[in-house]
Amino acid sequence: MIKLSSLVRFAKYEKKYGMHKLALLKKPIQSDVLNVGYHVIPDFWTAEQCQKARDLIDHFLDSPERENIKVWADELGADLRIMGANHLSSDLDIFSDAQVNEIITSLYGVDALNGFTMAARMKAVQGNLGSGQGWHRDSCIEHQYKAILYLSDVDSNTGPFQYCPKSGNALDIVRFEGRTHIDMDQSRLDSYEHHILQQPVDELCAPAGSLVIANTRGIHRGKPIVAGQRYALTNYYWKKSIPQHIVPYLNDVQNRGMNEQAVH
Repeated sequence: MIKLSSLVRFAKYEKKYGMHKLALLKKPIQSDVLNVGYHVIPDFWTAEQCQKARDLIDHFLDSPERENIKVWADELGADLRIMGANHLSSDLDIFSDAQVNEIITSLYGVDALNGFTMAARMKAVQGNLGSGQGWHRDSCIEHQYKAILYLSDVDSNTGPFQYCPKSGNALDIVRFEGRTHIDMDQSRLDSYEHHILQQPVDELCAPAGSLVIANTRGIHRGKPIVAGQRYALTNYYWKKSIPQHIVPYLNDVQNRGMNEQAVH
């Protein structure tokens, strides 16, 4: 049974977002993100840009200068993340990219957003849950959007972004709760994988330099990596302030000049 309180909040949000959505459906990228849940832009970065970014990520994670960098790691040390990488080097910054900003702000329907670029290196460690630590949805009521730039070639073995197409659409969210009895507000879904795999799952395998724009209200995860390493940059966005539980891991803009000088 769908909780009435959740359904009322959901209906109010959908009504408010509805008029904005109609205009977005005329734009190819935004239309894909709203209808399917994602859009892939090939060759967004060159091979040289990706290589430089991978080298920088390795430098910040592996060199003695690491003590100046705040790093989040999962329990296995498979998933290493540098939040606020855009504050450390312009070569790790897609948060300032004009094209990305135009797409994302149009989806949110605002002029500007708070957030940052996260740089990540995911390596094959037995028992890893993949980027994002399993199946989840960032929100079930409000649309949430991310931009993910692959810095290395990603195939089925190297932790591709997996997405249940249309799972962020209003009707599909209601149908999913009605069919599975998983609460609309339940965000962590790894223990419900048997329900998730009863519907289509797209694996977004793509070469380095590919940019993914995704509605992370839909069900998704980074597939557990079984070989090699996966490098990526991901933009996180909020209409208001960055959540307090993230702030302790966020690298400061004041470190940018120091770190760029150290690298170059």
